[in-house]
Amino acid sequence: MTPARGAGRTRGRGARRGRGAAAALSTDAAEAAGARAGQGAVAKARAAGERPFRRALVVSLLNPKAILFFISFFVQFVDPDYPHPVLSFVALGAWAQLFSIAYLSVLIFSGTFLAATFRRRKRLTAGLSAGAGAAFLGFAVKLSLASAG
Repeated sequence: MTPARGAGRTRGRGARRGRGAAAALSTDAAEAAGARAGQGAVAKARAAGERPFRRALVVSLLNPKAILFFISFFVQFVDPDYPHPVLSFVALGAWAQLFSIAYLSVLIFSGTFLAATFRRRKRLTAGLSAGAGAAFLGFAVKLSLASAG
């Protein structure tokens, strides 16, 4: 083996390592660009006068499945002899929305807190992922043994 050939191999390995680092950097840059693009889309939607919360509210209020569910569920609790049964439906719907807002707010704020915690503590995230994987493997073993016997 000649010195020139050995030097070429070393240079080739270094170039491959450099490409790997460049790929990692380009992936990070792509993620950052995607985040900026997402922020840009929100800004464009706001500039266009689009109101996502209003739109979501209208879609929810006009959802036929939800309307039919609430009518069929609330009928049990509305007295047909009451002079204003619509008022009972509105009161029950308001209670349902109040509890829904409270429940979803707890989910949103706790999810935000947990996401920030998992971003900061990589070991905790890896440990919990490994624990969840081990639990699923345990369930798989239990299922396979139960169905075999």
